[in-house]
Amino acid sequence: MRVFFLYASALALFLVLCLTALLYIDSFLLYVTLFRVFILIEYSAICLFFKLNIKSKKIGRLLLLSIIPFFLFSIYDYILPANNKLSFSFYPQVIECIIFIFVIIYLFYEKMNIDLSIPIYQLPIFWISIAFLIYFSGNFFLFLYSKNSIQNKEFRTLYHIIYGSVTIIKNLFLCIGVYLTKFIKPIPNLPDQTVNLDLDHFNPTTN
Repeated sequence: MRVFFLYASALALFLVLCLTALLYIDSFLLYVTLFRVFILIEYSAICLFFKLNIKSKKIGRLLLLSIIPFFLFSIYDYILPANNKLSFSFYPQVIECIIFIFVIIYLFYEKMNIDLSIPIYQLPIFWISIAFLIYFSGNFFLFLYSKNSIQNKEFRTLYHIIYGSVTIIKNLFLCIGVYLTKFIKPIPNLPDQTVNLDLDHFNPTTN
């Protein structure tokens, strides 16, 4: 859970810094720079969080390795000449949403197929994953269409309403996940409970 608190702390810190840059310093360029740095920290922290909770070593390594191309793309997207510094690019957020939606779906599959010691809905990781799934799936199309519509005043109002609502719901589910960590204790010495889904050799007449 240390990674989760690192993410929460970074979120609070950069929220204050971004609002300060936008409202008090009145520097949109500084705001965009700070927000891009936060996206990089957010992606790295969430990758590490899911890497620690996914049993597959291959998927875990892929998650950590994906940080490098994500960093490079985000930096390239920031300094791209066509990307005017008075505009804002949402492409890194779109990629982030796609990656973590698939990661969370895989995590659910892994938990239901391998780890049956505790019902999945009683696990903190389930509620934390639900929180991020709501956040990334709820904002995916919002980020996707924001590049060309963010200058529209009505769209910006709608953007803030949707993003704020999804973020509040995400935080509520994160609180549930953190709350459950106080009550869930591992059950020792459990037998192998891996689900066998291979029914090719099932014989109902065999005792």
